[in-house]
Amino acid sequence: MGILINGLKLEAAREWIFHPMGQMIIARRDSGIGTFQISLAFRHDVSGKPSSEACVAIAREFVAREGVSEPFDTIEIANGNSFFGGFSYTIGKDFGRVWYNLSLGQLVLAVYNCSSEKKQISEINECEQIIKSAQFK
Repeated sequence: MGILINGLKLEAAREWIFHPMGQMIIARRDSGIGTFQISLAFRHDVSGKPSSEACVAIAREFVAREGVSEPFDTIEIANGNSFFGGFSYTIGKDFGRVWYNLSLGQLVLAVYNCSSEKKQISEINECEQIIKSAQFK
């Protein structure tokens, strides 16, 4: 199902509910465990020549907190001037995964959070597909 929120087009299953809150979109699966946040606040923050490194640096800043682990399960995909990637991290007993999607010079960040013991791989995979589909209109 295609939805348009704050100028951002996303593809998501009907089970996902989205709540726009300024530069942030909060989403949950109707029977899900974690929370999914999409940020538009960094839309124009990649300056100079776009790169995966620049996107990762902004994503790390986005999730920076005391006690955050080093990134793991990292992915990076580059296609011309478009970049998609993400990494997982932990903070205490919580699990998080952050993604970036830079297309046409505009950056979208998203983060999924849940308890490490209740982590749902299928829910994380759905979040990844949602952010992969993100396009500014």
